[in-house]
Amino acid sequence: MWTDLEIPAQLDRIVAFLRQETLEVDAVRPLDPRGHAQPIVLDLDAGLLDRSREVDLVVTGFAGEVAMVERRARLPRLPPGERALAIPLEARCAGRACDTGWTCIHGTCERSDLPIEALAASVEDLPADPLAGVVAGRRVEGCAEEGANCDDDPCTVAVCSDHRCNQDGWTGTCLPCTSDADCGGLERTPCERPFCHPHGVCRLRSLPPGTRCDDDEDPCTVQCCREATICMSFDVCGEPDVATGCDP
Repeated sequence: MWTDLEIPAQLDRIVAFLRQETLEVDAVRPLDPRGHAQPIVLDLDAGLLDRSREVDLVVTGFAGEVAMVERRARLPRLPPGERALAIPLEARCAGRACDTGWTCIHGTCERSDLPIEALAASVEDLPADPLAGVVAGRRVEGCAEEGANCDDDPCTVAVCSDHRCNQDGWTGTCLPCTSDADCGGLERTPCERPFCHPHGVCRLRSLPPGTRCDDDEDPCTVQCCREATICMSFDVCGEPDVATGCDP
């Protein structure tokens, strides 16, 4: 299993069932709250199931007692010996319910039937991470060095904190830099200042409240930055007693 849900806030254990009419086998995998290397492997023993007949696989991700996400797969049979199947638990499928015989894939309900060729001989033979590059929730990966850059993407700032790789959620222009002077082309508001982050990519920093901004040359007004990087205009002639923080 791969997931882009946040561990443990959105996912703290995985429960899987193999079902065939009245027969059922299950397995539970608690997840490490410090983060989990992926894929997350969960073993199911087919037990008394008839491998020559159709079987349903149901995988559910829980956060506490809440079922956050579910993925279903219907296989025509189970070949002899061990087999592996890739099951992505996607954030965009969280809370999405599908009718019987259907399952959530990429945020929409699709048929749950899978060909026997979808089964791999082992975990090592599974395809690469099917969620690579998907931005639907914070990347769930373990990391070791506190404060270190834990992301190879030059356009993101990801810092290891408490064994989690935490990104800053930046959605602006990717502008590599070596100094603040390289960030002049970054789009900004009057109350933001571009700077070169130590990870070598431009970011914006909010100017302190009270910083002058957008001077309109009117002697009776003054503009200064306030909360949430807003450049506000104050009438110092009409309301001389109003403290702006940037009075001339």
